[in-house]
Amino acid sequence: MMGGWGDVSAVAGTLIVIALPLSAQTISGTILSTDGVPVPSALVVDWDAVGERVRGAASPTGHFSLDLPEGAEPGVLNVRAIGYYPESVQLRGRPTIDLVVHLKPYAVSLPEVTARLAESVCPNRESVPARELWEAVRGRYQLSPVDSGWTAEIRLSTEQVGPEQVGRLEEDRLAPGVQGVAGIYRASAEAFMRDSGYAASRDHSRARVVVLSAMSDHFANWWYPSLDRWDVEHWLRDSFGARHELSLKADPDGSYTLTFCGRKGDAATVEGEMVIASDSTLRRVDWVFKTRGPDEKAGGEVAFVPVRGFDGRRLVPVSSVAWRLVAGQKNVYLQDAATYSNWWYKF
Repeated sequence: MMGGWGDVSAVAGTLIVIALPLSAQTISGTILSTDGVPVPSALVVDWDAVGERVRGAASPTGHFSLDLPEGAEPGVLNVRAIGYYPESVQLRGRPTIDLVVHLKPYAVSLPEVTARLAESVCPNRESVPARELWEAVRGRYQLSPVDSGWTAEIRLSTEQVGPEQVGRLEEDRLAPGVQGVAGIYRASAEAFMRDSGYAASRDHSRARVVVLSAMSDHFANWWYPSLDRWDVEHWLRDSFGARHELSLKADPDGSYTLTFCGRKGDAATVEGEMVIASDSTLRRVDWVFKTRGPDEKAGGEVAFVPVRGFDGRRLVPVSSVAWRLVAGQKNVYLQDAATYSNWWYKF
């Protein structure tokens, strides 16, 4: 009798088990832009529920191949390249050979994209289908308590860049490390967003979360929550839903774009779009912060690993970029770009 774990046979009344090695699975395919042009050197990464397993790069013709560890089942394939929005593909239960992954290019630099987005769609009108879809997305995830800490293996760059470099996540500029955030900081940030909005003057606010952040950053007028990383679950919390009007449009690939605009009268808001997959999981969020002057043109983008059933219901970032103007400068941005390899929750 042949099985996946070995060959079992009876010889002279004795049961003999011959162990055969587990075969390793291969993931292969081609990375193309949405207009069919190969994307060379794109980074291709296989993820399990909360961690990175295998990574590789596409060839000059866009082809890639990854060999999984023996016995490992395909998880989620994340693909990213400079000048393109990241894309993730759920591999469980589908063929893993000759995949074709399409990346959507940025039309212009991200500050222009997000600023144009906010100005063109906000204020919007609350939509019942949009609210229902947002609630459905929330139901796909198990959120952590707001007073719990997080730790992540991370590759990070924090540097000053010109407008043409904003939003460019360049892997060779990222340095590996481990970062974490205490639960008390997360709880303070969530309380501030719930009660006061999405930015605070560093000179006039006495909120604990603002005072703590000001100790390490003297080149900003405003404090902003870490919606790209430590406060990333806020996109699905009650306080976010209460502070925003939601509207919706269907996309040609079967996904949805949910637009969120701050309530009228709020002094500091966050506005932008969520891209939601056809299975009601969150793919990506793009946003800008809207404050009174001085306007630091702050914003960001974060992409997520798709959920994988009960064992993978966390909202896990796979890459992010956040930026703002350096205080006193017109064309110099402080940019924080990161990719994530593993996440741990500390309850």
